[in-house]
Amino acid sequence: MSRVAVIALFLLTSLCVCTVEAQASIVWKWSWKGEAGQFVTDGALAEGSAPAGTYSILDFSVTNTALGASGAVVGSISGGEYDEGSQPGQGFFWDGRAVTQWFRDGGVLTNGANLYVSGSGDTRYLFEIGLYLFREFSGGDADVSSTVDMTPLKEPTETICWNWSWNGEMGQITTDGLLIGGTAPAGTYRILDFSVTDTALGGSGAVVGSIAGGEYDEASQPGQGFVWDGNAVTQWFRDGGVLTNGANFYATAIGGGRYVFAIGFYAFRNSDDDDVDDSSTIDFGTKDLELPASAGQVSWGQLKSQY
Repeated sequence: MSRVAVIALFLLTSLCVCTVEAQASIVWKWSWKGEAGQFVTDGALAEGSAPAGTYSILDFSVTNTALGASGAVVGSISGGEYDEGSQPGQGFFWDGRAVTQWFRDGGVLTNGANLYVSGSGDTRYLFEIGLYLFREFSGGDADVSSTVDMTPLKEPTETICWNWSWNGEMGQITTDGLLIGGTAPAGTYRILDFSVTDTALGGSGAVVGSIAGGEYDEASQPGQGFVWDGNAVTQWFRDGGVLTNGANFYATAIGGGRYVFAIGFYAFRNSDDDDVDDSSTIDFGTKDLELPASAGQVSWGQLKSQY
């Protein structure tokens, strides 16, 4: 088997896979003012559109918020950052163009849907016809809007795979989010997986592997991610956004070090806390690269020409 074919097989079986949302669900993009996120509901698109009907909410997420100081967080119901409180069974009526009613408690209560920051008491996003807001932990209402931009997404992708590299190091980061027209929109992205696909620093403790495979972890400050302006990363964060001076990915093997991602500084830090192969810039994006036709195609960018 040729070297290219071996690499292709490895990439197809061991790296992040961007799957397509099942036909039995619809992903909707919501936003008002500085807040944005997604809903996943039951149902299926018909010729690329969501038909009029009643939709039950299966998942809710916040992908961008300006209200971190008020208690809002980037996250989702499936990720554990949000919940439906004591009145689950939420959803909405859709007339084919807009939401005409929000409900909760299985449809018993029709004056709105509430999505709570888990473990925060009454802190929540409220969706109600003519009233959209975030209720702060202080009891006040923030970013109040009379309208919401609510759009079903065509052929959505559940996750985004980003390719990273600097000097001789490279790999992938998998985040939440949806590519729109093949492009990652500006926003805040939560890291779901991190992988190293090629390294020249094996002698310093770096290994080929991933968080999903157990070779790396986020140590004591999980909840990492970054802010993307549509063209580049403008901030890396960890600890759920509390620490904004970088993201760290630790090799779990004894004597392993960690990869440091910070604006203007990218490096592998060995177990002696020495920085190896550091760079002031990073090649980072979602563009895929095709392997030669003889090897098939894989969703992996930055494949070196010598392969």
